[in-house]
Amino acid sequence: MTSSGADTVQAPAAGGAPVAERASAWSWRLGGREGVDAVAAGMVQEPPAFARRFDAEVWLGARWRSLATSGVERCVLQRGGTDVGAPLLLPGERA
Repeated sequence: MTSSGADTVQAPAAGGAPVAERASAWSWRLGGREGVDAVAAGMVQEPPAFARRFDAEVWLGARWRSLATSGVERCVLQRGGTDVGAPLLLPGERA
């Protein structure tokens, strides 16, 4: 049985081992003003996927200030594309 590259997610070097399946990958959905998808709107690059929830949370902890500066207002943790918990609202000045 073969698998396509679309099913495999590579974790960043600091994030540990590659994630074998998207169904088990931890990632962030990033939202801007009025719920706009920050990645689709070109505000930020797509966040990496991680094998462990801890690594995903560390990634956000290290980058929330730059994300907020780029216009990201909320972050939702996802596992396999499904939201896990409530959105995290990033502090910052709102016009």
